[in-house]
Amino acid sequence: MKWYQTRDQDKIKTDMAKNEFEASIYSMRDWLREDENMPYVGDAIRDAYIEKLAEWEDWLYEDGAFQNYSVYDKMLKNMTKDLN
Repeated sequence: MKWYQTRDQDKIKTDMAKNEFEASIYSMRDWLREDENMPYVGDAIRDAYIEKLAEWEDWLYEDGAFQNYSVYDKMLKNMTKDLN
């Protein structure tokens, strides 16, 4: 019984971490594309970040589709560290 509880908790954590990573990709992409943020980010840097976000999104739906929550947390930390 404990094994099932642990499995269920891991599934919930994984779903939450995956959703947070995905939402962060969309949020950051939207922020980068807003006209009012253009003075803070140059065109070349903005384009490079948007491309990197697209790579992370592709990874999420392909190779990263069935990872566990620790992988998604690590990816989110890397993304926010790079983009901050």
